[in-house]
Amino acid sequence: VDKGEDSLSADASVVIATYDGARARAQRTGELNRFRAIVCDESHNLKSPEAQRTRALLPLVRRAVAAVLLSGTPALSRPYELWTQA
Repeated sequence: VDKGEDSLSADASVVIATYDGARARAQRTGELNRFRAIVCDESHNLKSPEAQRTRALLPLVRRAVAAVLLSGTPALSRPYELWTQA
């Protein structure tokens, strides 16, 4: 599991990261920009558009050729919370 602390290998084709690890890596190095697919488990963690993790990861999700957002709880209390997951 990647915590965002070490450099990725140039030939890495898969990275499993926590949201905060991915946020740190995206903000610091931009290394995640080379991946064409992204899977976000528990995507309701991206509900707040103002949150640092959402601001860092949403561009990766939108740039990806394939993006899969998984959540057993997509809307915690308001339909607005689905906007960043759309």
